[in-house]
Amino acid sequence: MYLKSTLMEKIQSEAPDLYLRDIVFRIGEIPEQKWDEPESSPIEPHVSAESLMTATECTREITNEKLRYSLTQVISKALSSRP
Repeated sequence: MYLKSTLMEKIQSEAPDLYLRDIVFRIGEIPEQKWDEPESSPIEPHVSAESLMTATECTREITNEKLRYSLTQVISKALSSRP
């Protein structure tokens, strides 16, 4: 069963302000990663407050704190770089 388009539609419906072009799936082992602690790695200074608020709203239901923080960074940076 191929669910990529279904997942993309669901993500877009839950976060309409998020510009979603693609999601990528990979098969294999996930290497161990060292996560930056949220307190020691502030959000990029060029990220707008509006983008940060939107990103925070989009990720608010993610229960894994490190994943939520990382996605908030990525989304807010992406939103701030849009024309």
